[in-house]
Amino acid sequence: MSRGLLAYIIVALMIVAPLLSPPQAKTLALEGTDIPEDVKAKLEEAMQKASPETRECIKCHLKETPGIVFDWLGSMHAWSKPGDVLALYSKLGFESELAPKFQGYQYTVGCYECHGMFKEQDRPDIAEDHFGYSIVTIVTLKDCSQCHYKEAKEITWTMHGFGALNGPLKPWYSRIVKWAKENNRLDILPPVYDKTGKDLVDWPWYKQYAAKLMENPGDPEVQLFGTIYDKDFKDIVSPLYPASGVLNATGLMQDPKWKNAYVYFACMQCHGTLVVPYKNEGYRVLYWGWPSNGAGRVDPDGSLGTCTACHTRHSFSVEEARKPHTCGQCHLGYDHPHIEIYEESKHGNIYDSEGESWNWSSIPWRVGVDFRAPTCATCHMSTLADADGNILVVGSHDLRQRLVWDQMHFFSYPKPKWPDHTQNAIIKGGSQLTGKGLIENGVAVMGYKVRVEEAPASGELGFPRLVEVKYTGELKQRRENMKDVCLLCHTSQWVDNFFKIYDQVIVEYNITAHYAYNLLQKAYEEGIHDPSNKLDEYMEIMWYYIWHHDGRRWRNGASMLGPDFTQWFGIVDTVMDKLGRMISYYNTAMELKKAKEELATLRAQGQEASQRAQELQAKVQQLEAKLASMEAEIPQLKKQIDDAKAKLETLEGGLNNVQSSVDELKPQIEEAKAAAGRAGTALIVGALGLIIAIIAVGLTLVRKSS
Repeated sequence: MSRGLLAYIIVALMIVAPLLSPPQAKTLALEGTDIPEDVKAKLEEAMQKASPETRECIKCHLKETPGIVFDWLGSMHAWSKPGDVLALYSKLGFESELAPKFQGYQYTVGCYECHGMFKEQDRPDIAEDHFGYSIVTIVTLKDCSQCHYKEAKEITWTMHGFGALNGPLKPWYSRIVKWAKENNRLDILPPVYDKTGKDLVDWPWYKQYAAKLMENPGDPEVQLFGTIYDKDFKDIVSPLYPASGVLNATGLMQDPKWKNAYVYFACMQCHGTLVVPYKNEGYRVLYWGWPSNGAGRVDPDGSLGTCTACHTRHSFSVEEARKPHTCGQCHLGYDHPHIEIYEESKHGNIYDSEGESWNWSSIPWRVGVDFRAPTCATCHMSTLADADGNILVVGSHDLRQRLVWDQMHFFSYPKPKWPDHTQNAIIKGGSQLTGKGLIENGVAVMGYKVRVEEAPASGELGFPRLVEVKYTGELKQRRENMKDVCLLCHTSQWVDNFFKIYDQVIVEYNITAHYAYNLLQKAYEEGIHDPSNKLDEYMEIMWYYIWHHDGRRWRNGASMLGPDFTQWFGIVDTVMDKLGRMISYYNTAMELKKAKEELATLRAQGQEASQRAQELQAKVQQLEAKLASMEAEIPQLKKQIDDAKAKLETLEGGLNNVQSSVDELKPQIEEAKAAAGRAGTALIVGALGLIIAIIAVGLTLVRKSS
């Protein structure tokens, strides 16, 4: 072979070889940046494993939203292929599914895999040309289900999954459910009864409805229902909202500037929003539904619930979800102080003392090795194992699987089989608040029976004879599931005694709550209160505090071993404060009613000037003053609200005066502009300074007047 031919072959191979070799990932141009060298190296390594599409995403977002990129870099997604999750599930004893598109997929999970390989192609919020890619901004529960099907299915069957429809969206959702029942169109509702626990609970109708909202807002169906945002939350009737009671009674909400903005910063951040796409700009879709989060977020593809409420984007950390304060961001405060109760308990005490040294990322989570005391996730969700990794308790994202009682409503009933309170109430004719509609053919859905144990016989040791609650079916299994967790650290005697006494607490709360509720019904019957507005009169507000605040603390304190919440914030506030106030108000109002009736009879008989009539008149005045003093102790009642409204009107008048002053100055402003054109920049500065000084004086006067 001649040297010329050999040289020719070598050159040809040099040209062809790159074409025959597998493609190499392009690296990021990180030279000259301030990113630490170890972080650069880690990012470069992750990029080698990522898909070409994800690499393109990162190149841009490293400049635009670097926090997102580095959150992803620290996640399991950045280092795992979709198929890896099946091996993990097998290790945990789970059965799950992987979407066909991800079977055998060779890249890790990155931006494009979640935002570009979304599950359903007919959803209305797809940006068709996001710099050359088709993406969705909001990754939904359905999208996550392509790899995490087990968890997604479980979440949709919880109160978390229905947190928005049962909460801030309930007035809007109720209109839809009522219309569906009246028009025999149950097909437009989430199929909770037909698909119980079998599959994802999704809402195909909302996907179609969201498309109409964006493409044709004049559609008759859109006009029929609108969205909850159309009403500015002004038609809320739930007792969970201040707007339903005093604000309506005083007329404050009729002010056109009142929009109930607090709902976005309060209810929706935990319960979830309704995501409404309204404009497609090609590279992005604009939507309403801020803050686009919350456990029960309703998404444009019909998903109910979201993973990111606990596994925050874009790190989706197991450690974060296992730590108690992740749950505590919603489960806290007056009405459900779970994190405060946990902190008071011995479990919380141990976590607070040594939790920093625990292994939060181990899968499965090994009792006594990775952690020493339970967190919220341990008791309610986690898969738990022994020191060798052998599974002892199988985990679930369906939080009902270890819970018996609903401790959040009027009375404590077993957590329902179906999580859709609105459908339960309207379709089945009952309410989770009162327990109605939770039975089938006269039998409780899951089944339990309460029996009062007999007193000790003569000469027998007098141990307390507590009520005995017998569970059957699914309810019995739930109780056993929770006991299995407790038994990992406690003896069977300790566990049995705990649940026996806890059931007794639930029974005693129910006895108390039924008494208070019935007392309020008597007040309605006697004309003491008007039932048309459930949250604007004295006894109504006391009842609200009993079930929604104090009674919850009583029940939850007992269930989580927080003695201060069981006692002082719980039963003491329930019985010695709120119930005592209800009884005192009722008795006083009844005495007043009888005195007025007797006085009216005397007047009708022409005995208005008699000594008895004068005594009754004095008594009426005395009793009315007593009731007024009791009502004045409640800051939410009408007098205080009216005072606040008057102050608001005064302040508003002052602001209007300032606006008028500014309007009067407009000609002077125009003259100043003309003068500035003639005399130069110095006059502009002087004129503007004068105007600013005048406005400042006006604002000062307003502050003083308010």
